[in-house]
Amino acid sequence: AYELYLKGRYFLNQRLEGMWKAMEYHRRALEKDPAFALAHAGVAEAHFLLTLYAAVPPREGVPQARDAARRALALDPTLAEPYTVLANASLWYDWNPEETLQQLNRAVELKPSDPLAQSCYGYYFGALGLFEQAIARVQAAVELDPLSMWAQSNLAVTCYLARRFDEAIVHCRAIIELSPGYSEAHRWMALAQLQKKQVEEAFEAIQTAVALSNRHFWPLANLGGMLGRVGRESEARAILAELEQRARGEYVPPFAIATVHYGLSDLDATFKWLDRSLDERDFWLLMLPHDPGFHYLRQDPRFKRIVECVGVS
Repeated sequence: AYELYLKGRYFLNQRLEGMWKAMEYHRRALEKDPAFALAHAGVAEAHFLLTLYAAVPPREGVPQARDAARRALALDPTLAEPYTVLANASLWYDWNPEETLQQLNRAVELKPSDPLAQSCYGYYFGALGLFEQAIARVQAAVELDPLSMWAQSNLAVTCYLARRFDEAIVHCRAIIELSPGYSEAHRWMALAQLQKKQVEEAFEAIQTAVALSNRHFWPLANLGGMLGRVGRESEARAILAELEQRARGEYVPPFAIATVHYGLSDLDATFKWLDRSLDERDFWLLMLPHDPGFHYLRQDPRFKRIVECVGVS
């Protein structure tokens, strides 16, 4: 069971490319030993990550993550990992920073060297717009696990949100050097390059992310938004049609479709899909107030209403 658990943790660390395998290995570990608390915690983390990367709807994935985390704590209340999952659920789904902080403090009390908790602290501070503290926390996670792709990726994302685009690109390149097939590094590098007006490089990076991720809807939506911004409307609308078609048979977060409409400068459609994001509690709404990619929405009074509904920043 422990060997299966370790394999599950390996695939958890792959994030987007490994989440389903991570779930499989942790469940196989529980078949061997139903009282294995760490494997329950691994199932909880896999459920949360499947929701974070929008493989399942938040209203489905978050309750499953919480149930598994609570089963782990019932078996072993000294584990830090389930508290980090609960903290992430409180932050990204409930939009409740006070509860997030309580659970994070408990996780760090139990395991001060846990990079997962430090990364969650980083996003907690980022959601509040406190980016110096946010970067310090995600940097601490990298120092605790220097070869971790997801820790480096969280640092790149936080630098992007803090508008430190050069640093975000540097961190993405460091990830790509370690693992060229890690699609999220190419995606966030593209978004940072676009903010620096490095359009050709940004398109190369986002197309790589689309290919490596097998046309996952996040990089695909980013590509559609970028095409719209540079006036390649027919190509952007083709991606929009693909996303809408796929949404009929699989979960595609409304925020992804809003991203393409925003690139096409169709603000009415953008806010229509952002309203659906509110209904479904899309995770990235937490960071919408700080995402430089949506800078031009800030002038619209509908933007303020959405931010107030989330109620964190």
